Amino acid sequence: MSAPVDASIARPKDIPSSERKLRISNISGSSFPPLSLLKLSKGYYVVFECTEKLQKTEPPKRTELIEWNHEFTWNEPGPALKLKVYAHSFLGKDSLIFESTEPVESLRPSTVSLARSFGKANGNGKESVIRFTIDLSGGAIANNLATPDVQESMDDVEALREKLRLVQVKDGPAVANFGGIVDSVGPISDALGTFFQNVGVFMNLMDTLSTVHPYAEVAWKAISLGYKIVNNEVRRREKLRDLIVTVDDTCQFIVRFGILKKDDLLQSVVDRLIQQTLACGHFIADYLSNGGFWSSAVENALEDPGETMDQYRAKFLELMRVLGAQIDVKTQHSIEELASSVRHLELLTTTAREELTKSIEKTNMEEVFKDFHYAGGAKFRAEKICLEGTRVDAIERLIKWANRTDNSTTASIFWIKGVAGSGKSTLAHTLGHYLESQKRLGSSFFFDAARQADHGPTTLIPTIALDLADRCGPWRKYLYEQVADDKALRTSDSISEQFTKFLLQPAKQVPFVGPILLIIDGLDESGDQKERADLLKFAIGGFSKLPSNFRILVTSRPEEDINDLFSSLPPENILDTNAISQTSQDHDIRIFIENKLSSLKEKRVSPKEGVWEKQIEDLVKKSEGLFEWARLACDIITQASGLAIDTRFEYALNTSDGLYGLYDKCLTALFLPPGNPVDMSDRVRQVLGCVMTAEEPLTFNDLVRLLEGEIDKETVESIIRSLGSLLSAPANGSTPIKPLHTSFRDFLNNKERSTVFYVDPPSQHASLALFCLRVMNRGLKFNIFGFRTSHEVNEDVKDLKGRIMRSGSHTLSYACRNWAMHLVKADFDEDLASALREFCEKNILSWLEVVSLISKISYMRRYIRYMIRWFEVQAKDRTFAKIGQDIENFVFEFEEVIKQSVPHTYLSALACCSEQNWIKRQYRDRFPNLLTIESDRTRAVDATEKLLYGTFKIEHPRHTVVACFSPDSRHVVSANDSGALQCWDWQSGSCVWSQQAHGNIEGLLFSSGGTFIASASQDGTIQVHNPQDGKLLFKTIDVPDAPYSLAISPDQQSLASGTKHGHIYVYNANTGELRNSKQEAHRAGIDCVAFSQAGRLVSTSSDGTMRLWDIDTLEENGMPFRDSAANIWGVCLSRDGSVAYSCFADGTVRAWDLVAQTEIWRSQEPEINATNFISVTLSADERYLASSARNGAVRLWDPATGHPISESLPNIHGVVSHIKFSADGKYLIGGSQYATIHIWNVEKAIGSPPSSKSTSPRLPREITYVVLSPDSKFVAFGGMDLISIWDRKTGESSLVRLTGGVTVGLLAFSADGQRLAYADSRQTIGVWHTTKRCALTLPLRGHSRSLKCMSWSPDGMFLVSSAEDGSIIVWDITRSQILTSIDIANASLCNEVIFSHSMDQIISAHVDGAVRLWRLKNGQSVGDPLKCGEKQLWSMALSPNDHRTLAAVSGNGTIYRWNTETATRIGEPISGHNDEVNIVTYSHDGRKFATGSDDYSIRIWDTESGEPIGEALYGCQSTILTLAFSADGNEIVSVTYNGLVFVWDISQKTPTPAPSKNRFMLVDDGWAYSLDEDGFGDRLFWLPYRFRAGLATEPNLKVISLRDPDAPPTQINLDRFVHGEQWTSCRASADSVSSSTKS
Repeated sequence: MSAPVDASIARPKDIPSSERKLRISNISGSSFPPLSLLKLSKGYYVVFECTEKLQKTEPPKRTELIEWNHEFTWNEPGPALKLKVYAHSFLGKDSLIFESTEPVESLRPSTVSLARSFGKANGNGKESVIRFTIDLSGGAIANNLATPDVQESMDDVEALREKLRLVQVKDGPAVANFGGIVDSVGPISDALGTFFQNVGVFMNLMDTLSTVHPYAEVAWKAISLGYKIVNNEVRRREKLRDLIVTVDDTCQFIVRFGILKKDDLLQSVVDRLIQQTLACGHFIADYLSNGGFWSSAVENALEDPGETMDQYRAKFLELMRVLGAQIDVKTQHSIEELASSVRHLELLTTTAREELTKSIEKTNMEEVFKDFHYAGGAKFRAEKICLEGTRVDAIERLIKWANRTDNSTTASIFWIKGVAGSGKSTLAHTLGHYLESQKRLGSSFFFDAARQADHGPTTLIPTIALDLADRCGPWRKYLYEQVADDKALRTSDSISEQFTKFLLQPAKQVPFVGPILLIIDGLDESGDQKERADLLKFAIGGFSKLPSNFRILVTSRPEEDINDLFSSLPPENILDTNAISQTSQDHDIRIFIENKLSSLKEKRVSPKEGVWEKQIEDLVKKSEGLFEWARLACDIITQASGLAIDTRFEYALNTSDGLYGLYDKCLTALFLPPGNPVDMSDRVRQVLGCVMTAEEPLTFNDLVRLLEGEIDKETVESIIRSLGSLLSAPANGSTPIKPLHTSFRDFLNNKERSTVFYVDPPSQHASLALFCLRVMNRGLKFNIFGFRTSHEVNEDVKDLKGRIMRSGSHTLSYACRNWAMHLVKADFDEDLASALREFCEKNILSWLEVVSLISKISYMRRYIRYMIRWFEVQAKDRTFAKIGQDIENFVFEFEEVIKQSVPHTYLSALACCSEQNWIKRQYRDRFPNLLTIESDRTRAVDATEKLLYGTFKIEHPRHTVVACFSPDSRHVVSANDSGALQCWDWQSGSCVWSQQAHGNIEGLLFSSGGTFIASASQDGTIQVHNPQDGKLLFKTIDVPDAPYSLAISPDQQSLASGTKHGHIYVYNANTGELRNSKQEAHRAGIDCVAFSQAGRLVSTSSDGTMRLWDIDTLEENGMPFRDSAANIWGVCLSRDGSVAYSCFADGTVRAWDLVAQTEIWRSQEPEINATNFISVTLSADERYLASSARNGAVRLWDPATGHPISESLPNIHGVVSHIKFSADGKYLIGGSQYATIHIWNVEKAIGSPPSSKSTSPRLPREITYVVLSPDSKFVAFGGMDLISIWDRKTGESSLVRLTGGVTVGLLAFSADGQRLAYADSRQTIGVWHTTKRCALTLPLRGHSRSLKCMSWSPDGMFLVSSAEDGSIIVWDITRSQILTSIDIANASLCNEVIFSHSMDQIISAHVDGAVRLWRLKNGQSVGDPLKCGEKQLWSMALSPNDHRTLAAVSGNGTIYRWNTETATRIGEPISGHNDEVNIVTYSHDGRKFATGSDDYSIRIWDTESGEPIGEALYGCQSTILTLAFSADGNEIVSVTYNGLVFVWDISQKTPTPAPSKNRFMLVDDGWAYSLDEDGFGDRLFWLPYRFRAGLATEPNLKVISLRDPDAPPTQINLDRFVHGEQWTSCRASADSVSSSTKS
């Protein structure tokens, strides 16, 4: 709701209000965010609103300066003018950029120029500014109840009524019973009742104020509702109650002084006060009905309370001054009291909004923090604290440590160590409970080996960070600011990055007052030594870097790696539970046992003196200080109900081997009792194996379903119930089952100790993987969640979460999420392999349905990678490993649509899948009713020769690997960023050897003679390895700076390294001794170094230079090669060292002559969306050059010409780094993420290479203008400092290079296409001859503002141009001078200007919707303007047939035709498009003309009749920029905003559109929509990017992509396609599938 603006108090009596006018003019903007031409936006427009009359500008037509040539007028304007600036969007909703409200009545009759700034939006530090002039004439605004702003408020009342009605429905019928509400909310409700009565009396008194009653009624309803919910649901919001009470007090005061009811000025004050009450009603209703109450609701409800109340108070104080002379002191005092009440209301409203803003921020934070790997349920448990009177000394010691203050500058770490069952965790629970009560516990994390999937090492730091955020607002805010715009960081698995960003940096920026404790229990249970290595190194090892008030308590067993980590702690910070005195241990365990067995003491049959005490003492001694032994012994004694109590004691005491002995005795007694013929050990082992090996705790129901077919339900139940002293007994079927102590898991995993009950992890994982696959093969089905229609994406489906819960069991969910986690740890098993093959063959698509909704989509590829690895390594099944690769390719290409919409897993993903992919071949017969694609790209050749899978951690698989061939090409050596070094026989896929090297290896090379392997790591070291076993040949080389790159000299004697800070170091390759160094060789990190045979070293850097060095002296040879616009990432040299090949961040590959120091070639001008290249390599025979890019693209080039000789090589695993050829040049190798090594077959890759003469247009980096030649042969592109002219028939491009950092704003071809005029951002015009390729004129200057349009005379000798300075200039091109200048300042600006065919007149089309004619000789206007409506004219064209028929197109979608000789309109205006028509052109014979529209359609019209020829031509995927007929009239060509050229064959008399069912519109995000009368209809399907470039939606259409000109034609057939509510019919019946399978 707008801020209340009171009417002017002083009203001139001699000027009637009806004469008052408001005029807006001179609207302009500066420093707006730039909009690229290829983005789907026309530009910015402005909306003004006053007295309910809304007027808006049109987006400026392709102009650099933002200026709107509009004037708007309002008669009898209201008190406020609303201003909004929008960015137009062709797809979706226009974006609101800025809005404000201007108080009109404060201007007085005058003309005022205003400027409003709204932030640094364009990245250059300048404020974005909107400027305009307000001209206010006439009298003041009428102050009566019929004024438009009052009516606007009345409309707002109705909106609030509806809002309250919705809340009423939500909260039930009790809300409607206001009397009941008042009774139910307690004492404060009395204020509400009084308020309602006061407002009622007030309404009766103010009988002349007809607006008060609805305000009061609705406001009271809002406030009543507010009290109901505030008191019952939001009790913390005391300020909201205060706000309502203040409104009540204000109204009581007005009622008390009702004698002022006839004062008109007071009427206005009260009216405005009630409007403020209405605003408060909106505030409360929105807040309470919307829960989180988004920021837009705040703006709509109160906009700016401070500004609102400032305006109100200013008016009110002036009112008091006027009334002071008219009323007595008592009344004056009353008004002052009212003013005080209003000021109090202002304070409370502002405070309430601040409170609300905090709530909004918290909601936003919660959404962001959901991405963190938070481990729920990992905190301490109060029920597990020490028994009173036990561990007194240890607890006291811990509390003193936690609260100690000293002079330390770092955090204090305390380590409790001890064997299993010695009470470590109990101490941690106790300290956590104590410090939680003292508000000193920051976070507690208890590792659990049973929950490593969701409580693993990578969840520790995020959990601590969020716990601290919950306890400290500034911490929460700082953490939010760190991660809000970085989803990759929020989801990072890097423990080093987590610790630095989530914990260390916030801790240094946000100080806690006093000690703050972090508890980490069971560190040894976080994984084995390898799995927890990063956790110990980066997190636990980094805790000492935290501020000194941090206290970190860690408990664990004394494992070797943990012991080494804490060995340097002072003795007072280590507590060894085994070292606690025997007396103290016995005392504590005695108390514990007596407490556990107290209920049995009185149940003995004949208690003898001293027997009980002795039995207790025997148990204490037998426990040997282990609380877990004591607990289990007590459980055995209490639960053995069939035995005498003394016998129970004897049974428990008659064990050996400590805790493990007790476990063995317990299991043996339960399941292998003497004389029992049934051996239960196999079934017990299966049940216990599932419990102990599960990725997350299983419930009883899960166990039953997983073991279905293996063990019956009754047996499972019997086993679980019997193990009540060892497992958490399930209260019901859905309660998780876990071991009561981790030592029980250790016992079962120890073959020597557990014997027949031994749980072998690999075989048990195989069993669980098999059980999961069986559950999925039984339970998965097509459309398992019951999606009703394919027109909706997942997020549009109501109650999706509930549907998921109702559609599948918890066991199926577990199986879908964890089968691969078990598989990757499993040994080979034929039953498992068979179940896995069945899963792939029958249920893989149904599994994708489930996982896309219940798990992170990125996990799908990880799981499939595990499956491929298992088939490759364990099953030795290369056939299904290749099938797994096809499944992975499928998921990679269609991940975007799978996660958006379940039905489109089939309708789009399966339908568009390559014919070569196994998924398509396997499933297409089961889903016959899908769309089909006709394109050569459905049959693309896969040049992948081999994929190798290196070592990676299960919980952190995204390791990047580097790899290279051995000199004989028989072996491959690889290393990942965790330091795993491996050698492979790559043909067989077997690993020859594996070593752990230094971490984070960036460079890896085989020496040319095969005598050693060198590796460089970012940890600051270089290592040289023996190729036979990977062991070090000599001591690790310590480099003073982190190595970024590595090279081996041709003679194998030297190693060169380029470092992070730009230094070069050269070492002896045989000893590791430093030979030479060059400090600051570059000003930035050196990304690549390479040796030449001629004895030179070359280096490239992100400082944009490439430098040559003498190997011996490291002195620079020659001048550096430099490119200030792009970083140089990679380099390689020819054999003789004369040519260097480098790749650049601007998306180019270049060749350099190092002798002449000149550029030989560059691959092409940077393409649209060009990506950074990061690596290049040259084959040994110099036949091939290869490059890799950050987007994962790998490509082969001809090193002689720079032409591409292959398509991008297949790769779906992200960035491929450090590509290398094999010595024979047959193969190319590169490493990528997920420790995947790619090997490509070079000959296969170039089997069908692109044309050696590329047809790609050489495009400017940022295209700003596009135009077609009149015969459609050429397309010209303008951009920064460059014009490219592309012959679309031959594919050749010619370039016009400009200087001075100018941007091309306009382009125009002459009629014969031989001349191209261009206008740049300096208001300069140039002319280029397209065949002679030279400039034809000197620069033409005459305009003072940016040019808007220009065109050629029919003979090509003259050029006419128009600019935003209001001028039209005719240029004599042969003389390079002005022929005529026309001032059109009295007319609106023109969007198009052309010559008449006789060349004696100039014709211009204007923003006011008029066509004007001007004499060429003197610039005088000819006749009256030819009016074409109110909307501006975008384009016009003159018929080449009769030379007088003019067609002009308008912003209202209408086409107008005029006879320019007689100045008469021809026929009625023509309509046929659904949006603005922005371009028109005639065929060369003049018999027809074509128009292009923002509805993405082209229409062809008969010139004589004005009737359409055939149907509209749909197919353009974006707004049409330029349009032209071919010379023979058989084609019409258009270029669109998204970089596509559309060529329509219109040789038939009536173009035949596709059948209605096959008609659709494709938009930039890949979704296709049906077409209806209003434009877009239903969502149909999603198309992958590779098919979009050549997609033709009509039979007579050809599409050329500027990004991918070689893309083959693509056609979509929808004859059998089903969608919407019929989408499930895409699947064939079971009978047809069965018969198809048999056939």
